[in-house]
Amino acid sequence: MRTVLLRLRYDRSKLRLAWASAGEVMSQASITSSFAYEDAGAGGEVEATLTVDNDGAVSGAGSVAVFDFEAVDEGTAGVTLLLLEIHDTEGKVIQGAIAGPQYITIER
Repeated sequence: MRTVLLRLRYDRSKLRLAWASAGEVMSQASITSSFAYEDAGAGGEVEATLTVDNDGAVSGAGSVAVFDFEAVDEGTAGVTLLLLEIHDTEGKVIQGAIAGPQYITIER
């Protein structure tokens, strides 16, 4: 893969995005890559773009990106992957699977 686009939706009334970073797949020793993300604010959506630099590509198993959330209130909060778009070195989309919403229960 050369480029990955991700979009997550989360419950802002229960969670705050603390930080995000590229995952272990993007840190292979022989490549350099860039990672950018933007928290859309009140809407509870975050978009991230990962790109392998210098016309390179990566493959393998592991995380592509890591999103760390902090609890801001108790209750049940959902996180949903809305978009997973993976591009190869020719710009063609590689099929990826999107799981349903994931829920956590926050207690004090």
